[in-house]
Amino acid sequence: MKNKAQTIERLREILYQLEELGDEASDLVESISERSARVGEAYGAFKFGFSDNPYDTTLESIVDELTEIEEQ
Repeated sequence: MKNKAQTIERLREILYQLEELGDEASDLVESISERSARVGEAYGAFKFGFSDNPYDTTLESIVDELTEIEEQ
């Protein structure tokens, strides 16, 4: 079994991959419809695991919380 630090690092890698996939999805949508891409960007449709709203629970906020717990 992985230790907690390794598990958190893997979660951060997943977040990075999600960010890359969101960018790719945005580019693909834009290649078909710039309007749809703008709407998607405005509503955060391509932010997988993330949110601009600090009150949302996201994978990013959970990983941040786990990091804080691990550092204690």
